Amino acid sequence: MSRLLSHVGIAVQDIGRAIDTLQKICPDLAVAERVTVADQDVEVCFLESQSQGSCRIELLRGLTASSPISKFIEKRGEGLHHICFGCASVQDRLSELREKGFEMIDDSPRTGALGKNIAFIHPSSTHGTLIELEEE
Repeated sequence: MSRLLSHVGIAVQDIGRAIDTLQKICPDLAVAERVTVADQDVEVCFLESQSQGSCRIELLRGLTASSPISKFIEKRGEGLHHICFGCASVQDRLSELREKGFEMIDDSPRTGALGKNIAFIHPSSTHGTLIELEEE
């Protein structure tokens, strides 16, 4: 099933504590995938509803102090890191957005946490919000 909003990314210091907190708020949430993405220096955990098809929550924890997620938390604290929109082709979408004047973080797609093509749009082009594109 294709989703307009694929997931919301939240930077956290402790994934286990974050899962516990979110499950207290919404007991229907369950861990869908939990992986380490070594080349991005991050541990990722996706939570999703067990009964409803909806936007997923991505918890992100930096593996080292030099990780982009660790630096984000150091500068801004834990919290919303990015929102992710699904698309048919990240490469095509990047080209379209560049033509429209958007500043990109990624010039070409890269592999994300679940092996999907992803790319990021710079927050300076999106009202201060980091936006990820994910190929579905």
